[in-house]
Amino acid sequence: MQHLPEDECARFIEGLRNRETCQWCRHPGEPVRPKLRLCNHCNYMRLKLRKLESATKHLKESMVDCFGTCCLMFGSNEHMIENC
Repeated sequence: MQHLPEDECARFIEGLRNRETCQWCRHPGEPVRPKLRLCNHCNYMRLKLRKLESATKHLKESMVDCFGTCCLMFGSNEHMIENC
């Protein structure tokens, strides 16, 4: 085993301490995308989450429209039955 001088060890540890890590998982070994400050895995999860949120939003909007239409149709059918 090779012995390193203390100043080299201190610089190495300081380099590890100042190394930029992923903002989500903080994994020290993963390379970080400079603009996003996320590793590839976390960036993939971020994009997947964005797609799911978008799909959920569209589903909620369509369900509200569908629910409103169904209530309107059901209500008008009830009035027709009462009037008979």
